[in-house]
Amino acid sequence: MGIDNRHIILASASPRRLEILRSHGIEPEVIVPALDEQGLIASLACELSPAELAECIARHKAEAVYEQLGGAASEARDALILAADTIVYKETLGVLGKPANHAEAVWMLQALCNTAHEVITGMAVIEVATGARSSLAEVTTVHFGAYGLAEIEEYLAAEPPYDKAGSYAIQGMWGKHVSSIQGDLENVIGLPYYRLLQIKPPGVWRSNSVAPPPPSLQ
Repeated sequence: MGIDNRHIILASASPRRLEILRSHGIEPEVIVPALDEQGLIASLACELSPAELAECIARHKAEAVYEQLGGAASEARDALILAADTIVYKETLGVLGKPANHAEAVWMLQALCNTAHEVITGMAVIEVATGARSSLAEVTTVHFGAYGLAEIEEYLAAEPPYDKAGSYAIQGMWGKHVSSIQGDLENVIGLPYYRLLQIKPPGVWRSNSVAPPPPSLQ
């Protein structure tokens, strides 16, 4: 189920995931899943661990696009559907998705100030021709330094946060407030590509979440 020379369908509207795939020489077709992502998070967050939640949402996204294509009867039989979902988690705060408004974005960034949190990306793939399915989750720990409300407002004015879990993008202006990370940087951006290469031929939603340590990044 490798991705080399495959027709990849990216089930995501995220420009950051598209950029990551392109940086690795993959030019996917993009199909946005018809899915109430925030509603799913709200309904499942109390039932699943953060890693299970991100993986589950990614599965739902992949399934939505699979059905949009016509399922097993799809003409895109050579395609591999790739979906991902990224959440931010801190034990004292719970799961942080995308902010609904400016006030929520400010609250999230204030709550994460001068502390560590986890960024979790779930990935799911469906091989259209066979219906084979596989998924995994990757976790990276991110440490923020100290900052104030003025710096938060400056950032939010420059980079709208409403499509970003936890209200920030590590690769943008907010990166200066990141003191360190433990794990894979691309995972924080939204797609841990090195884990995608490790997805094994699956059964029916076989999870591949147990993996060797990611590349060390400072």
